[in-house]
Amino acid sequence: MLGLSNLGSREIDRKMIEDIGLPGVVLMEEAALGIYYAMSNRYNLEGKSIYIFVGKGNNGGDGLALARILFNRGFLVKIVTLFDEGYSNEAKLHLSVAKKMGIDIEPWNSLLAKPDIVVDAIFGTGIKGDLRGIVKEAVDWIGMSGAKVVAIDMPTGLIVDMTIALGYLKFEHLLSNDLKNIYLVKLEFTSNLENDIKEADKLHYLNAVEAGKILPSRDLEGHKGTYGKVGILGGRKEMLGAGLLAGKSALRSGCGLVTLWLESFEGILGLEPELMLEGWSLFLNKDIDILVIGPGLGREKNLDLEETLRSFKGKVLIDADGLYWLKMGWIKREWIEGEVVLTPHPKEMEMILGERLERRESVLKAANIYNCVAIIKGFRTLISDGKSVWVNLTGNPGMATAGSGDVLSGIIGGLLAQGIGTYKAVILGTYLHGLSGDLGVRVLGQESLIASDLIEYLPKALSRVKTVVDNMKIVEKIY
Repeated sequence: MLGLSNLGSREIDRKMIEDIGLPGVVLMEEAALGIYYAMSNRYNLEGKSIYIFVGKGNNGGDGLALARILFNRGFLVKIVTLFDEGYSNEAKLHLSVAKKMGIDIEPWNSLLAKPDIVVDAIFGTGIKGDLRGIVKEAVDWIGMSGAKVVAIDMPTGLIVDMTIALGYLKFEHLLSNDLKNIYLVKLEFTSNLENDIKEADKLHYLNAVEAGKILPSRDLEGHKGTYGKVGILGGRKEMLGAGLLAGKSALRSGCGLVTLWLESFEGILGLEPELMLEGWSLFLNKDIDILVIGPGLGREKNLDLEETLRSFKGKVLIDADGLYWLKMGWIKREWIEGEVVLTPHPKEMEMILGERLERRESVLKAANIYNCVAIIKGFRTLISDGKSVWVNLTGNPGMATAGSGDVLSGIIGGLLAQGIGTYKAVILGTYLHGLSGDLGVRVLGQESLIASDLIEYLPKALSRVKTVVDNMKIVEKIY
């Protein structure tokens, strides 16, 4: 799935109107119908009073077209105006039609009765700067009305119950932690125009349907070698749990065999009987497909990795303390022949770049400097191959717990071992990691979620993406 910047979205609109020749009023009709379906999906509109606050531009035009659709279906709708003049040509046309149809139209400052539902069609993505004057006064009135507020594209400084994005999710939808219940109205005319939009104006994201398509099918005649072998280097004696978490999550994600190379495994033998345990002295003494370096490795150089890494031909994921080793030069990118994945949190990203950058800029820079697929963890984890950027929409604050990153490393390692392409494996692994957390907090709550819970809910997350049915036609609930 694809999200756009406001600039990219406006360019799509321009292409549809100027290049293809679709009138703006036609686009508003398509949008308004989708808005109606989205509202009907969330609310029982029967008997509810619906006030649509309209601005002068295209967002107001969408609201005016919606008012006519609601009116024709017998709903109690009122158009509330903020301005006497200055409407765009399309909005002016819809306003004229509404007047001729006899739809109730009233200036906001003469309102007496309070509505059940308010539709915010004032500015949308066209909002700029602080609210002032009559707009601020109207928004304050809405806020005090007690009505459920539905925003078209973006709220006008309001806390809303529902946001309906038109055509594409915008960067603000994908990255904001303030917006809830976002619905996407897909417009039928737009998909063949995306290729001409600059990558800087794009932000890709995964949904459950697409996630299910990435997962490989299981071979009836397969064996553990079919599904790949993961090796994990980490586990200083005081941090053995990190390696165990990564190893078990790799197995739960579907790989065939996992070997942990630990400083010591005294006291943990038999805790996870499916894992192969060996000491550091035997590092890379057997064939593996994927190498994960870092979970519990520590920040003292007790191993010389150059010779073994130069001889290894598979893919390498570097996380946690492994990123410190990378910064110190104890691991170097040029030693690794295969593709590399880096999974830092913001402080680790700052460490390996040597500077603090905006999140999108930092993940792109890391991917290019280290010739890798990089992520930057956190709310709305970002993922990049140095060209495009993906945002992960799953996950919650309960996952800010010790060992959560080790589980992510194991999941990605296990997916890589099954032959999924590197970029897709990282995108899917991040999605499944967050989805496991989302499923877990429904039962355990955010305060009680711990890293091992993510592993326990990973099978449910895998089942969810494998069985989901895409019955979302015009309207798609995002999160």
